[in-house]
Amino acid sequence: MNSPDYAYYHNGQRHTDTSTAYLKNLGMDDEGIESLQASATWNAERMMSVLPA
Repeated sequence: MNSPDYAYYHNGQRHTDTSTAYLKNLGMDDEGIESLQASATWNAERMMSVLPA
């Protein structure tokens, strides 16, 4: 998943791709990947709930 609405920093660089393959390529462990993906999902759901109808 690549979302310009969700960004994170890893080793001082800004990233928006939260796909498992990309995060593994960055060197993240499974726990870090799970946490980051959960945060990105929560953020996406929250954004949808605050947008005007």
